[in-house]
Amino acid sequence: MTLEKLNEIKKIGHAKVSLRLEKDQACKIYVATGYSGLANGSRLVLESMLDEAANLGLDSLFITQSGPSNLEGMEPVVEVKYNDGDSYTYVKVTADAAKLIVANALAKKPVTEYLLESQKKVN
Repeated sequence: MTLEKLNEIKKIGHAKVSLRLEKDQACKIYVATGYSGLANGSRLVLESMLDEAANLGLDSLFITQSGPSNLEGMEPVVEVKYNDGDSYTYVKVTADAAKLIVANALAKKPVTEYLLESQKKVN
């Protein structure tokens, strides 16, 4: 392994860690990782979101895990919250959907096909 490759790995690692440090970001993303969430792939969703945000250089996002979602049967569940009080709840999120959610989060463009049904009517 070359020094250049090691520096690249270090840079990516720092980017992922900074995404999990809570600051005054405009957008905060929570991935529910209760027992049923973990059993249905929430860990993969979280990792996919962190990777996508790091790849896109989105350091104004805060991405972390939370406890159970209370939406059993709809896992993995992701909640996106904004400083102005708006929020979106996504259900049955896949790794690919997680990347779309991250890519659209700062623009406040919801990925409607994964939105909680009650939010689809409002948005």
